[in-house]
Amino acid sequence: MAKKKAPNPEQASPSAKPAAAKAAPPEKPATKEHSVKSGLLPLLLPALAGSAVVVALAGVLLFVLLIQGGSQSQMQQIGQQSAAHFLGDMEQQARTLDGIVGGLATDPALADAIGNDDRAALADLASALQTHLPNATLVRAFPRLAARKDASTTPPLSFAQLDMIARAEKADDALPEIHQHEGRRFLTVVKPVSGASGPVGSLLVSFDFAALQALMPKLDASAGYVEVLQTFANQPVPVHTSGDASHKTGDGFKAQGTIPHFSAVYYPAAAADLFSASAGLL
Repeated sequence: MAKKKAPNPEQASPSAKPAAAKAAPPEKPATKEHSVKSGLLPLLLPALAGSAVVVALAGVLLFVLLIQGGSQSQMQQIGQQSAAHFLGDMEQQARTLDGIVGGLATDPALADAIGNDDRAALADLASALQTHLPNATLVRAFPRLAARKDASTTPPLSFAQLDMIARAEKADDALPEIHQHEGRRFLTVVKPVSGASGPVGSLLVSFDFAALQALMPKLDASAGYVEVLQTFANQPVPVHTSGDASHKTGDGFKAQGTIPHFSAVYYPAAAADLFSASAGLL
């Protein structure tokens, strides 16, 4: 009997090959990329949060510094304006009196009396002017280059007044000045008197400065302190003050007058600079 051949594997049933072909491909090992990122995020959160806080704080600090700079600039403007306000009020009075005396100096009768060296007429004219000028304590008219010191007047005619007279008679550049005598202050104005051929003399008028101060504004003590200064030879001297002197600390806020020897300094009360006080707590 013939033996049956063993089936050739290559000649296996066709249905077996498709079965092998349809077998599911082996699964790739799961990647760890997502899990690694997820694992790093909790580690980075504190650093990210810390960076955000630093950036936020830096932003707040920059904002505060910008606001502080603007506030300080605004405070400086307000302080200077306050000083200029008191200074301007006093200068306005000085300029007004300077204009009044200048107008009186154009009186032809005054020029005639000076030209004729009529001392009696000059005395009468000066007396009449003093009667009609409120708060005038001294009125004198002088022939050119004839003024001399006189201790009997109020205020006395001293070198300061003689210097004003010389400048007025030479170039009409004597600006109002404040002089002190025996605890009192006087605002002095000197104007040239002109005749047909030019300057023939001068007219001097001194006013009681205390009466002028009474017309000036007052600074509330709770708002600070202000000084109006007169400076000659780099020596500033207070001629008018208002407010509470206990607030005089630091450099204050300064204003320069249109009359060169007049200036003012305003010292604000500590409570008036609230931002600077709070900024020190940052």
